[in-house]
Amino acid sequence: MWDRIDANRLAVGAWETFTLIVHGPTGSDEGWKWVSSNPSPYSGAVSHQSNNVSGLHQHYFWGATQTLQVNAGDRLYTYVYLDSANLPSEVMLQWYENGSWEHRAYWGANNIGWGADGTASRLNMGSLPPAGQWVRLEVEASAVGLGGKTLNGMAFTLDGGRASWDKTGKTAPPTVKSFSPAAGATNVNLGANMTVTFSKAMNPATVNGSTVELRDPSNNDVKL
Repeated sequence: MWDRIDANRLAVGAWETFTLIVHGPTGSDEGWKWVSSNPSPYSGAVSHQSNNVSGLHQHYFWGATQTLQVNAGDRLYTYVYLDSANLPSEVMLQWYENGSWEHRAYWGANNIGWGADGTASRLNMGSLPPAGQWVRLEVEASAVGLGGKTLNGMAFTLDGGRASWDKTGKTAPPTVKSFSPAAGATNVNLGANMTVTFSKAMNPATVNGSTVELRDPSNNDVKL
């Protein structure tokens, strides 16, 4: 089992090493191009890069023999680097599951007509990410109909321009590892700080009264 595609190691094994059944190029599709510079990879030795052409173009795979199990609450991610001199108008990620490509998310213009806009088959994720730097694209798996599903393919799709792609996979939501004061603690100073330790690094801006609940012994919400 694996939890990411790592485009930096060409070896035998699972998706993590990108040793896959890669089909194409056909029609508007492009082959797989591996680069070690311009830009430097996000991680490791190489990333994979789209061609610099106009219109719809993509590279993709399906039929991976080692599949990716997506669990409830997981988020799907990809690192992308947009060429600032050859900016695409749209970036789209597609996932292949149970014989279907109808799981898509896009950033930028709504030019690629596959699926129904506003649904799991064509989910609008907002504007293009910043160009000239590695950016992590992230999507709730459930938002593209993939919570609890098993993946065996993926497509990296652009409308015009060029992009490089790197680590791709899934990440589980953070969990609470510990907190202080402990549950059921008594005689706690009302002015004492409350400390919560999560299973992974958190953006402090996301930890607030709307995302964290404090409840009393009667299970009533205590406003932070």
